[in-house]
Amino acid sequence: MANTKKYYWLKLQENFFSSPKIKKLRKIAGGDTYVIIYLKMQLMSIKTGGVIRYEGVEETFTEELTLILDEKVENVEIVTAFLKSHGLLEEYEENSFFMPEVASNIGKESDSAERVRAFRERKAQKALHCNTDVIESNTEKRREENIREDNKGEEEEIFLFLSSYKNKFNSFFGRQPNPSHLIAIRNLYCSGKPYSIFFDVLEQTRYKKVNELEPYIYKTIQNFDLLDVKTSQDDENEPLEQWELDWIEDIKKYMKDNNDKLT
Repeated sequence: MANTKKYYWLKLQENFFSSPKIKKLRKIAGGDTYVIIYLKMQLMSIKTGGVIRYEGVEETFTEELTLILDEKVENVEIVTAFLKSHGLLEEYEENSFFMPEVASNIGKESDSAERVRAFRERKAQKALHCNTDVIESNTEKRREENIREDNKGEEEEIFLFLSSYKNKFNSFFGRQPNPSHLIAIRNLYCSGKPYSIFFDVLEQTRYKKVNELEPYIYKTIQNFDLLDVKTSQDDENEPLEQWELDWIEDIKKYMKDNNDKLT
């Protein structure tokens, strides 16, 4: 059987050019060129989930990027410095850099949920926890190295989970979830809520008529193990029950009181 060729593409959010970081980059002299370099960097990293590896072909990472992108070295240096200072290019591991905006905007034949499941299968034999215990070592330096390694694994798993969650939310409800909701969902995930619950709740919520969508989803996930949650076959016209209405009011108050902390 012939191998099936996989096609990858990069999806840009509709507010890409109006986002504050991109607008700021464009305002720099030569800014349009810098934005093109940023886009070329994203494209070169789509097959690796947003990771760019420094192979050591040139003396520095930026010089190697210059060679690959066929751009002027001074322009690449400006772009990489800007991206690092604004959280758009992070050190991933030794000789590797990660572009966080890329992973959630990658398309291929399978959806982002499959990418996350594949990642979790590869990690099936290695337990990853949001509050990793630090392994004692003989020196403080070694102890700090262990913490950094653990945190990288945790953050990679959390990032992939949130990326999948955002894409599924968008596919069901036609928009991205608000930032404070994602922070709350991240905290629930780190508290030990099973991975499948989040997507089960999204699936069953799509068939309900809910005015306050994010608060309802958050409260449902928070109390999922205490409730007999309805399946996705519920009547979409069925009115919300009183406990559901109470949840909405409670979480609206919570979000209002803690808005500064969450955003």
